[in-house]
Amino acid sequence: MKLILAIKLGVILGVYHGVLSNTDDGAVENSQQTILNEFNQQLAQLEERHQQERQRLVQQVKDRQVQQAKDRQGPHQSEILEEFNQQLAQLEVRHQQERQ
Repeated sequence: MKLILAIKLGVILGVYHGVLSNTDDGAVENSQQTILNEFNQQLAQLEERHQQERQRLVQQVKDRQVQQAKDRQGPHQSEILEEFNQQLAQLEVRHQQERQ
């Protein structure tokens, strides 16, 4: 990203130098402002894209960590509790049948 910014800055400065050698002072100020505005706009766009890409990568890492934690955890506690309750109910039924 720094390389891209350096290249764009070089191009802008080259254009700026060319403008300086071919125009009068009033036009130079307008050209300077135009070049600066364009540079700032491009820089803002690059920063926005960089931030979006960073957020996307951070979300991917978080999702991967959550999935890995789920994989290591095995069955969820609610599933284990449900299975335990089913087995307990079966034992109670058998116990009732044996009493009769």
